[in-house]
Amino acid sequence: MKDQFYIVDADVLITAKNRYYVFDLCPGFWESLIYHHQEGRIYSIISVRTEVFAGRQTEDLVQWAKGEVSQTFFRIVDTEDVMEAYNEIVEWVTGTNDITTKQRLLFLLLQMPGLRHLQEYTMPQLLRTSSFPQNPGE
Repeated sequence: MKDQFYIVDADVLITAKNRYYVFDLCPGFWESLIYHHQEGRIYSIISVRTEVFAGRQTEDLVQWAKGEVSQTFFRIVDTEDVMEAYNEIVEWVTGTNDITTKQRLLFLLLQMPGLRHLQEYTMPQLLRTSSFPQNPGE
């Protein structure tokens, strides 16, 4: 299935460099990301690049992303198809009773660029002003 690929989020990269796959100890991990990207199996998205590039310029992850990773690794995701699929996910997140209100808000805050400004609020403030229905037992 050549069309299948994986998307790596910022947490995968940041946690890897901080804990399990430190650049000096496990360069093979970082080389494998590049290899699998060249094979069309691994990508990330442009907002992850922005987050990584915002780190200290002397940091290994920033230098790796700027110097060794092809710019095609970071995909632009504001295409019409992606936005339609994302809207379907948001509709499910906001309409399901399978997750808590806190989980909904966390998803929306972390995943929706247009709502990132809400991160200045505390969770209780968001819950008081939220139009999401409260789930029983929260």
